[in-house]
Amino acid sequence: MTYVLDTNIIIHYLRKEPNVHQNIEEAVLQGDIMIVPNVVNYEMKRGFRVSSAPQKEKSYNLFVGDSGFCAFAFP
Repeated sequence: MTYVLDTNIIIHYLRKEPNVHQNIEEAVLQGDIMIVPNVVNYEMKRGFRVSSAPQKEKSYNLFVGDSGFCAFAFP
C-alpha cells in the first residue's frame, strides 16, 4: 500500500506519538511506501528554520531519506 503523508502526521511521528509512530513503523516493515509531497517537505523545512530546531530537522531528514517525494500535477 502507498501512503501520502501530510505535515501533521509527520510532526506526530517525529514527536514519537505512540499510535502514529507505531502505525508508520509497522507499515514500513510490511513494505508499504511512504510518500512526502513537495509542499509538505517545504512546510517541514520552513518550520525547522523558523523554530531553530536542528535536531528535529535531522530526524526528519533521516525519515525522508526512506521516503519518496512527489509533485502533484493536475491535468
